[in-house]
Amino acid sequence: ISPLPTIPNISTDKTLICNTETAQLTATGCNGTITWNTGATGTGLRVSFAGTFFATCINSCGTSGVSNFVSITSNTSPVAPIISTDKIVICGGSDRAMLTTNGCAGQINWNTGATTSLIRVNTSGTFTATCSNFCGVSGVSNEIIIRQGFFPRTPTISLSSPIICGETNKMLVASGCSGFVRWNNSATGSTLNVSSAGTYSAVCENICGQSQSSNILDVQFLANPTATASNTGAYEIGQTIRLNATGGATYTWQGPDDFLSTNANATILNATQAERGIYTVTVTNTSGCTATATTNVVVNPCSQVFKYNYVKAGTAFEYFFPITDGMTIAEMPINTGIIATPICTLDTVNTQSVVFQMTGPEPLYNRTILEKIYPYSPFENRGFQVFGPIFPPGEYSLTITGYSKDDPALGIVMFGPQTIRFTITGTPPTVSLTNPTFTQTCAGNNVNVSLTTAGSFGAGNKFEVQLSNATGSFELPLKIGESTTAGLVNCTIPANIPAGNGYKIRVFATNPASMSSVSSTAFEIKPRSMTLQSPNDDISTMINKKTSEKITATNKVLSGGNTTYQAGRFVLLQPGFTANAGSIFKAEIRGCE
Repeated sequence: ISPLPTIPNISTDKTLICNTETAQLTATGCNGTITWNTGATGTGLRVSFAGTFFATCINSCGTSGVSNFVSITSNTSPVAPIISTDKIVICGGSDRAMLTTNGCAGQINWNTGATTSLIRVNTSGTFTATCSNFCGVSGVSNEIIIRQGFFPRTPTISLSSPIICGETNKMLVASGCSGFVRWNNSATGSTLNVSSAGTYSAVCENICGQSQSSNILDVQFLANPTATASNTGAYEIGQTIRLNATGGATYTWQGPDDFLSTNANATILNATQAERGIYTVTVTNTSGCTATATTNVVVNPCSQVFKYNYVKAGTAFEYFFPITDGMTIAEMPINTGIIATPICTLDTVNTQSVVFQMTGPEPLYNRTILEKIYPYSPFENRGFQVFGPIFPPGEYSLTITGYSKDDPALGIVMFGPQTIRFTITGTPPTVSLTNPTFTQTCAGNNVNVSLTTAGSFGAGNKFEVQLSNATGSFELPLKIGESTTAGLVNCTIPANIPAGNGYKIRVFATNPASMSSVSSTAFEIKPRSMTLQSPNDDISTMINKKTSEKITATNKVLSGGNTTYQAGRFVLLQPGFTANAGSIFKAEIRGCE
């Protein structure tokens, strides 16, 4: 008689096996033969694979119930995971990079300490991970480097220094860029040298992208003007110097005798030898760039020894106008005369007499006259009292010769003969002057004169506005303006004219030669420059000083004095100038109104 088989009990030395490891299972409590669910028999079973194991006990009486169950788990050592990211650059404070793992059949361990398969990072760094299970820890994964930056700021571009006239290249500078600068001409770098005009801009680039475009810089190089200067000389004393300049928008002339003009084509009336020399013009173009040019003005001594003036005859003769060779003169219904005045220095020691030979349409005007005292006249001369006839229409010739003796027959010719011819014409047209409204002006100022006419003037006629000397005499008239028609004439008071309060203006017609019947009332011309010295020019009352250009002062404004120094260019107060307590002093830079 055999007992029924008992249910065995199984155990194992390990429930986890890795790689090539095996687990030893053992069955006990069987009164028969152990049979495993793998089909193996015996009390021991070595397995190298995972599974659930159990056994039964078999003898001659049958098979026992199933033993307890033992589960064996197997695995391999983990391999290094592969990590990836959706971006390698994070920009700004809120941006994140998402890192994920792949290939880990266990627990992920990031070098940040995180253990999830997916992490989000907002800082730069190098990121790795390992994989772990009960078989161990894998090697380190691939590296991912995350860089952190900020969106680039828009740069500001500027010139390294202001563009000056004549420059042909310039450096542009970009500032405020937190990356590298790219210019609109594809050049890179924080500076850019340019040699061509145009518009320039730049952007800033970094790992986070590209900024908006900078301000636009318009680069325009400033070319210097090409200045030219010339004159129409050479000249003789008394002629008009004409200066011409080209190349710019504005002009400033400077020259001898303190000459200054802002006209491109400047004139100097009645030239003297003090006005010969180098004249410099500064030419300025529309960009404000300047260039200079010079011209040499030659003023030679006069070649014509005498000049001839047509005068009103009488005890107090009045100068009408100079007579030039070939002139046509309007008939005047009054006694007139002719005065010959030396232009150049006359050798009065060796020139003892002057002979006039006058021919005209009637016997009265065919005469030869010997003169020994000034003024020299072909008519009656009583020493600054010149008498003459009424010149009827016709053609006249006047020849003058100087001799070394009172008796020409005993002397030699010192100058001449010098001959002029002129024609007197009847029924003259008239020109009238509207008096200027000003009572004073300054040397160099512009003034307007109005004139009217009646009758017909000859071909090529011009109306010359003439200025007398400071006493109102037109012996040496200065042409200050010119027109071919009646109306308003803009005139310029010469800058080098002396001060005075007896100046007058008249109009002179050139064909036939005639004057306005009335000249202007006397007016004052303030000087071009003035030097005030103590004590002669000290000021104790109310009086103003005006010049067109400059005042230089070393005088005193005493108590009770009230004065304004007004000049167009500068007022120079030198050591010694004093404005005492109780005085009023003012300096003004402005035109001489």
